[in-house]
Amino acid sequence: MTLEQQVCSLDLAKRLKELGVRQESVCKWVLRYSTWVLWDEGTRSEFETGAEKEYVSAFTVAELGEMLPKEITRGDITTAKCAEGFEKGRWLVAPIDTNDEEGAHDWNDPAFYGNTEADARAKMLIHLIEHDTIEADEINVH
Repeated sequence: MTLEQQVCSLDLAKRLKELGVRQESVCKWVLRYSTWVLWDEGTRSEFETGAEKEYVSAFTVAELGEMLPKEITRGDITTAKCAEGFEKGRWLVAPIDTNDEEGAHDWNDPAFYGNTEADARAKMLIHLIEHDTIEADEINVH
């Protein structure tokens, strides 16, 4: 599995930064001259040339899993939690009804698909922030 398959895409990383998510991650998308490249601890010395002035955190699957809430509360009732799975060749992240013994998806809430698990998780996180379910500055990155 490549590093690119383990982190969220550049577009989703940029959106998370725009929404105010703290930029703390073991990987980063770095603008090096005019090209975005993926940087991690293993490539750090390769890119420390001073040309890398702009970056966004490339959150890993594990980091995004820590950032997503385990339960989503609406009003006074906790009705759902985040769950993920692999469906039809793509990753799926969606809220499920915790009151349902089978853990069925609450179809009033959207499901998010991605070609990688990291992208599906990032899309769910973006949705929760954009719809004021969680605050970006309250997310624990580590």
